[in-house]
Amino acid sequence: MITGQLGSLTRGAVHLDRVLKAPPARVWAMWTEPERLARWLGPVESGAPGPGATFTLGMEPGVRATCTVTAWEPERLLELDWHYPGEGDSRLRITLEPAEGGTRLVLDHDRLDDAGPVEYGAGWHTYLDLLAADLEERQAPRFDERFRELRAAYGSRSAGLSGGRNIAMKVPTHQWESTVAFYRDVVGLPEIEAGYDGDIQTATFEFGANTLWVDRVETASQAEIWLELTATDLPAAGRHLAESGVPRRDEVEPLPADSGAFWISSPASIIHLVAARD
Repeated sequence: MITGQLGSLTRGAVHLDRVLKAPPARVWAMWTEPERLARWLGPVESGAPGPGATFTLGMEPGVRATCTVTAWEPERLLELDWHYPGEGDSRLRITLEPAEGGTRLVLDHDRLDDAGPVEYGAGWHTYLDLLAADLEERQAPRFDERFRELRAAYGSRSAGLSGGRNIAMKVPTHQWESTVAFYRDVVGLPEIEAGYDGDIQTATFEFGANTLWVDRVETASQAEIWLELTATDLPAAGRHLAESGVPRRDEVEPLPADSGAFWISSPASIIHLVAARD
């Protein structure tokens, strides 16, 4: 179960806003005292947090984050230069302020690589869940399970996927004319145009707020429905869908090489076009 509102992602940056059930002094201690950091984030393996200090955090077996403190205002602001192996340097900023019920914590991690916001969004969200559980003295969630759940949610948010306006009905040749007549004459849908889209004979209709394409397909033995998804970031959508195990189906129909669009299949074998949002 996802707890806390999902953070916001922009190119190279993550922003999370959370109210924790503890006073600012206690939350500050959880970020700056090594023995408390080890309970929810990771052990301090060298150095210690402090003004201008550099210290390392053990984040996973054999992997350490190197942190240099660039701003230190107790119970109000902690800013770190963050270096993680295999990544460029980035910046982590934690601000605290009193709030009803405890402390408002705002986390901003920026200067991240392109794929970083999704990983760090899910990661920091999970770590804040662990922090909240420690502060409230309740059982913490399992990191791996919570991270996987949140990784999918943040991947979807990064891609900006939503339903598109186009619905394609792929109809066998022997049923095409009667199907077009059904939507035009029986249902009375406003016809947009009829003709050829490349090599495919098609008729398009207004279908509520959507556009229905009725395509004549010589090789089809039965009708199929194809749907459209749009994305604000096509590369991010491609990464998210691939990491979620969604199969690409680019063989079903050629697309313009410069469009960046691609085909996928849902678990029910429904073909979807994934295209950039206008």
